[in-house]
Amino acid sequence: DADADSDADADPEPGHARDIQPIWDTNCTSCHGGASPSASLDLSTDAYDDIVGVASGQASSMNLVTASDTDNSYILNKLWGTQADVGGSGDQMPRGMTPLGNATISQVFGWIGDGAAR
Repeated sequence: DADADSDADADPEPGHARDIQPIWDTNCTSCHGGASPSASLDLSTDAYDDIVGVASGQASSMNLVTASDTDNSYILNKLWGTQADVGGSGDQMPRGMTPLGNATISQVFGWIGDGAAR
């Protein structure tokens, strides 16, 4: 069946452990990790349960990550620097560092849009 072959060749849906956790590890855990993570947000080890479906704490109407809903995922606004536009506060992340590039933010956006798989 040709359809089955094309499905087998398709890229797997992005997953947190494989595709997103390495972004946090590289760019975020120096502040959002360890014994007392900034803003009580620990992005080290496996951050999935700490961000998906969890209230942002800054923008009261948003979760950090709302699966399949990029418009209501506050973490994207923090990465884009648009947090004030959605009622949030603080600085663009990662604070004090070069903002993440479009390709990296697109990975996070795609993961959320595709359902924020583990």
